Amino acid sequence: MRDDEIPPLVDRYWPVLAHEIRQGVAVGAWPFAAEEIATLSREYEALLKRR
Repeated sequence: MRDDEIPPLVDRYWPVLAHEIRQGVAVGAWPFAAEEIATLSREYEALLKRR
């Protein structure tokens, strides 16, 4: 797969991965610590408030 093919696939399929994570069935190793996810969540929520 070429690098330029990846962004459209991410845009299309991120909901599938999010659903798998939510259901606890994500395939492969989970490379993020709970603290990192919490930090990213706070950053994301702050971005939403700026809109």
